[in-house]
Amino acid sequence: MYKKWIKLLCIMSTMISSYSIFAEESEVRLRLNEAVATIDEVDYRLDVAPILIQGNTYVELRFLAEQVLKATIVWDDKIRETMIIKEGKRVALKQDSGWAVINGTSTKLPAKVIVREDRVLVPLRFLAEEFGMNVAFNQSGDMVLSVTNQMSEPNTLPIAAFEFKEEVYTEGQQIEVRDQSYDEDGDALTKRIWRLDGDDSKTTDSFRKLMEDISPGIHKVSLKVCDEKGGWSEWAEQVITIKVNEAPVITELKTKKESYAQGEVIEFEYAYSNEEWEEIVEFKWSYKGQEDADNKKIVGMPKALFEQGEHIVMLQLVDAAGKVSEVKEAVVRVTEKKLLSEFKYKFMNGSIGEVIDNFGLRNYRSYGEEKNVSISNNEDMLVMSNSPERVLQNGILYKETIEGKGRIMIHHINAFSETENAKSKKMIVILVENPNDEPVTLKVSNQVVKLSSTDQLYLGQKLLEDYLNANSNKVYTLQPKEKVYIYSSAGKRWGTEEGISGLMDFETTAPLKVKIAAVDEGTNMEEILALSAHPRDVHPRGTFNMTQINYDIELSESKPTQIVLGNGEEEWALGRDAINGVVVKNKGNYGITYKIKITAKEETGVILNPRGGLFRGAIRWDDNRTYLIPKYGFLPSYERSAVLGIIKAGETRKFEYMLPNGSAAPVLIGFIPQSSWNQ
Repeated sequence: MYKKWIKLLCIMSTMISSYSIFAEESEVRLRLNEAVATIDEVDYRLDVAPILIQGNTYVELRFLAEQVLKATIVWDDKIRETMIIKEGKRVALKQDSGWAVINGTSTKLPAKVIVREDRVLVPLRFLAEEFGMNVAFNQSGDMVLSVTNQMSEPNTLPIAAFEFKEEVYTEGQQIEVRDQSYDEDGDALTKRIWRLDGDDSKTTDSFRKLMEDISPGIHKVSLKVCDEKGGWSEWAEQVITIKVNEAPVITELKTKKESYAQGEVIEFEYAYSNEEWEEIVEFKWSYKGQEDADNKKIVGMPKALFEQGEHIVMLQLVDAAGKVSEVKEAVVRVTEKKLLSEFKYKFMNGSIGEVIDNFGLRNYRSYGEEKNVSISNNEDMLVMSNSPERVLQNGILYKETIEGKGRIMIHHINAFSETENAKSKKMIVILVENPNDEPVTLKVSNQVVKLSSTDQLYLGQKLLEDYLNANSNKVYTLQPKEKVYIYSSAGKRWGTEEGISGLMDFETTAPLKVKIAAVDEGTNMEEILALSAHPRDVHPRGTFNMTQINYDIELSESKPTQIVLGNGEEEWALGRDAINGVVVKNKGNYGITYKIKITAKEETGVILNPRGGLFRGAIRWDDNRTYLIPKYGFLPSYERSAVLGIIKAGETRKFEYMLPNGSAAPVLIGFIPQSSWNQ
């Protein structure tokens, strides 16, 4: 049971050692951590001394309210609520709450109400603002709080008034309001509170925020204003109707001509309806062969087609409100007449990342294997935390001792339940510890981490694109036994079924211990070190002895050839699981860079064709430009390929490739000489 008199401490952001408070004509002095207050040279004993917590000063309420503000305090033990009453103003505060209710209106506090030694403590800054106390400093550096008791002066309360420009708006449309509030005394209006549907939990000082994501229907909007003397108006209310935002409707989609030759440029005509004021933000084109399943469709609008027969082109619209139209289809008829082959068209007129449709179902594996290939690799350390790929509980996902040069790769999916994620926010950390008796320097470069998407193909592509473009360095000097985070996802969303995918390079001057862990946000380093390691599952994890494979290729034949990357156990990097010591293989060679140098005698088109499953990645050419492969969407296995680039006759060029997290290996790199482009 709380004592009859309870103290309410108030918060002041300014960190001070002492200050004075004036109440009417009395001077009140208080000091931090001293349980004595002085009023007009008379000492008063406080039950709780003023204290400083995280930059906020706390002071007893009973003393402040009764001796300084001359206010009344009422305590409701059943709901643990304190009411401060002064000259018609009623301020209600609950323990452990960050909100106050002022004359029926909810207002956020600078910090939560707390309890110390059976005394309730609340924010001073809040009370100073609400009850007209002004802050100054005396010559001794003490803070002086003077009470001007503005509410005791004659004050006509302000009038809140507003109107909407229109009575009816559509979901997503900008709502225009005219604020017509005024004060008969001519006092400035210093505060506004907007409320939606009479719900105090839906209050804000910004009309724009109040209208964000407002749902369709009839709503009551309320406004309350405060004048410079602290007087609040009554609520003013208006009703507004929000109509459902209708999705766009594609009314027509057709080709300009009835049929097209192979390689002929295709033109489309389309029409749609939508709200007049609203923009269409995305035109989602795709196409496929007449008999293809939906998972074989190609993202983008076809410029030309290269296989006789009928093809299906699809269009879908997205408006500014995020409403999506139904898919509209059109048939494109392609005749037997051939103007250009697909290879010739794409290599001459296309761009890197453009999809090669291959509706004729060419088998790229039928190309001869390129023989003039020299292969080498480095021996840097690859630390791969890819298991459990689906994280079901907190713990160490992988740990290792790193030394010299290497790379760290992570790829995990939040498989915690919705309940567990709601209970405590999850994060991924990479913690490094210096076990040595001497300082150790650690350089982390090209660190890129992507998260908060359920689309693992997209995450893997964006990670690789940014990693290939990265040029960052951060140097840590770890003292003996010192621990540092080189990555933490704290403050970032990582929700249920969302992935996190990362790459970073490192270099150390001596051995360091590294731990990759899934933990609750707020977990400290010592708690992380005490966590147990997750058991191994079917996904690859381990430490491997390479981060780069070099291919030196001299193309000599005047017919298409191919190489396959990440094709089998002989190529996969061999390593060990540092947690349980078992021998492991990096299936597909995730996290390993392929640097491919090609010399061509004849002008040659280079393509990428996935052989093991869905693919969405990126490459970097020696022109220091990075390209998405494919440019839009993803490549299904076997049939489709994408243009990687062109190598001129007699030219030597290089590109970098890495198997993207989320995509499947192996991939085929095809070399198509110009003499074969018409095939």
